[in-house]
Amino acid sequence: MNNLYIIGNGFDLHHGIKSSYAHFRGWVKRNDTEVFQAVTDKEIFTVEENWSDFEDSLATLNSEVVRERCSDYLVSYASDAWSEDYHFMYQEALKEITGIYSVRLKEVFIEWLHTLDIDATFDHEKKLNIDIKAKFLSFNYTDILNKFYGVPGINILHIHGKKEYPDDAIMLGHGCNYESGTNQKIDPESYDHRIDAGEKVIWEYFKSTYKPAKQILKNNIKFFSNLGKVLNIVVLGHSLSSIDRVYYEEIVRCIDLTKVNWFVSYYKKTDKTKFTKFFSNLGVDSCRIHLKPISDFKFKYL
Repeated sequence: MNNLYIIGNGFDLHHGIKSSYAHFRGWVKRNDTEVFQAVTDKEIFTVEENWSDFEDSLATLNSEVVRERCSDYLVSYASDAWSEDYHFMYQEALKEITGIYSVRLKEVFIEWLHTLDIDATFDHEKKLNIDIKAKFLSFNYTDILNKFYGVPGINILHIHGKKEYPDDAIMLGHGCNYESGTNQKIDPESYDHRIDAGEKVIWEYFKSTYKPAKQILKNNIKFFSNLGKVLNIVVLGHSLSSIDRVYYEEIVRCIDLTKVNWFVSYYKKTDKTKFTKFFSNLGVDSCRIHLKPISDFKFKYL
């Protein structure tokens, strides 16, 4: 197999699948008011209007605002209003808020994935010219390659899972690895176990919403290590986000850069400069980078 295809969400969108984060936004707005209000709460969560960056936004949750909204539960031990329940109410309030962005948001995302009716929406007239005997690295959660192109499942690695997989195999999250267990210093002289427990809740949120790309790569290293004979790499509909750079770095490490040609689809003309820079920074010679609109891949290009 001398060809490798890298498949992103633009591939599904090209075929008429309503799989963008903007589509996800619309579905959440119609079906889960609580989650929609949380994601559009600009004091806590900053995301583009079309939610295109909502995974990255998970890393920038404003934990200071979250703490402030829960601070009424930090009742003084000397207060006449004190009760034993106040030992736990602050951290439970933190869990309630952060849980919407971690646990509930992923649940809703998976619910939405299962509503994607690829049989009803797939546009057969937009099928591309694809070598079905090649290897495929797919970042998509759908199975269009197998179902409509006839690519054998054994040739496809769904690196972040697909909708038919168990929920815990669906990878969703940001790329910031938080090393520390707390986000603010605790003064030993005014130590309050509730604040300490609350910091652990905040840290657990950032940890649980982290997408461990390096570990995912390690778990699938066999796929990458078998790319040594690849001569052509075709990138269809992938946005080349920074969190996915680790996979491209490994691909570059495993191939012979002096022999491989890259055929890359773009959506907007402004993407051409961005994509050329992305691959050039990986050491790819510009003369080996061939940029085309995705519709041009209907014709012979290899």
